[in-house]
Amino acid sequence: GIGGSGVGSICGVNPWSSALQVYFNKTGQFQEERKPDDVSQERMHWGHMLEPVVADEFELRNPGLKCVEANCSFKSNTVDYLLANVDRFVLDEEGKVVGILECKTANSMMASEWDAGEIPLSYYYQVQHYMFITGIHRGWICCLVGGNKFYQYDIFFDTDLYTNMILPTLKSFWNDNVLKLTEPETQTSDNDLFNTLFPADEIKEEPLTLETNFDSIGQQYLQAKQEERA
Repeated sequence: GIGGSGVGSICGVNPWSSALQVYFNKTGQFQEERKPDDVSQERMHWGHMLEPVVADEFELRNPGLKCVEANCSFKSNTVDYLLANVDRFVLDEEGKVVGILECKTANSMMASEWDAGEIPLSYYYQVQHYMFITGIHRGWICCLVGGNKFYQYDIFFDTDLYTNMILPTLKSFWNDNVLKLTEPETQTSDNDLFNTLFPADEIKEEPLTLETNFDSIGQQYLQAKQEERA
């Protein structure tokens, strides 16, 4: 099925992954090439280790709310291949579930984006996905940046975004690509994958003649820039 971490990639809003890479993973192709490198594995390890820390800090900053972990996966009642692994459910003082919590960590280079309220779209789409599956239409994204800066943002279910954009894209990906074994279109984030699959030192250096009039292209570009400014 399709979990929350793959939604942003499939929808084209994850700069580090793509629909094609998720497709390869779901269909069992290029498993070796898709393995995270050492740096990525270290980052994921510490992200997992710090998840309880982020959840505990959320409780401290929100008196009356309690975080509960569910060690299981959830499946949509209406679309059986849509899955969710929620970090934490948030309960009020009466024990009623009032929302979901997504815990994130980031390095200090991302501080300016989080400080400006720029939640990465892939995270936003992930939480929207969890809200659709669980039917819980409120959530929080909390991120510990650089190990010493904590950000918390409220998220509410965007019915129009999910039902009119995200859900049709996921259905098309699953039914038209995964089930039919048809590769989705490539995205800019596929660059690293292709560099792994097709190393530059294996490319034959043969002369290539370009017949395009680049002067004409340059003029078209300058004209388009002027029209854009106008």
